[in-house]
Amino acid sequence: MALTKLNLAQGVTGTLPTSNYVQGGIQVADQWRLYENSLGDKDPVTVWERIDSTYNGTLGTGMSMSTGVFTFPQTGIWKVEFFSNITRTTTDDEMQFTLKNNSDNALALVKGHIADANSNSVVSFSVLLDITDVSNNNNKVKLVINTAGTPDGPDSGKLRGSSSQNETVMTFTRLGDT
Repeated sequence: MALTKLNLAQGVTGTLPTSNYVQGGIQVADQWRLYENSLGDKDPVTVWERIDSTYNGTLGTGMSMSTGVFTFPQTGIWKVEFFSNITRTTTDDEMQFTLKNNSDNALALVKGHIADANSNSVVSFSVLLDITDVSNNNNKVKLVINTAGTPDGPDSGKLRGSSSQNETVMTFTRLGDT
């Protein structure tokens, strides 16, 4: 294939096509963390804060959150990531984490298992969502925790949080147009 060179010193005129190529790159990235521990079943988890630590950045218009429900600021393909540090009080127990839309449809599900009492475990998931209408309730998300049915009861599971470090984090990245 021949190499074509442009002489930009002479100027380039015209219009580039607006389809069939990637435009602009990532325009929105936002992170939220649990600012305190959360015990037992939650629908939804509500103790979130936008991460405000030194060197943390938010790109574009970030997510909004009200009582644990996150709203996307614009349509597009979004990557939602969850990372958590969990603790249980008894051995061989589990906690179930579900990312749901506002109509309670499951979008992502992960279970965290603890082999030893009073020890920690890490749980994470990542999901791509096609957000087509930001005014539609199905295009809002929340994190739900279910520990019911475990031998030691629902209050033994603890989702770890801190206002000074990232122990449980949700990351929202808009990858491109829908």
